[in-house]
Amino acid sequence: MGSIDKKTVSALRIFAMVGLCVGIFLVHIWSRTLIVKKSYEIGDLKKQKVQQEAELAMLTVERNALMSSTSLEKWADRLKGKGHDLRIPSANQVHYIQNQSVER
Repeated sequence: MGSIDKKTVSALRIFAMVGLCVGIFLVHIWSRTLIVKKSYEIGDLKKQKVQQEAELAMLTVERNALMSSTSLEKWADRLKGKGHDLRIPSANQVHYIQNQSVER
């Protein structure tokens, strides 16, 4: 086997350095692309969160309106008009429930 001359060794070193630089550059481009992609995903998730919070607020208002005593009395009047026998409950028929709020 022959020995490798100095020109070949220098060329191989230069080739290895260029390859290393290209590799580092490609890893940098890949990581920046990944960061941009994840940033878009985070932005989309933030938009979804805002939309869902707005929907939750709207549904909470709707639920509160439906559960108000006025609304319940209207429903009771409608049911009475359809022949249902609705009377004021006795004390042992009334059960109180605690209102549980939705955690965020």
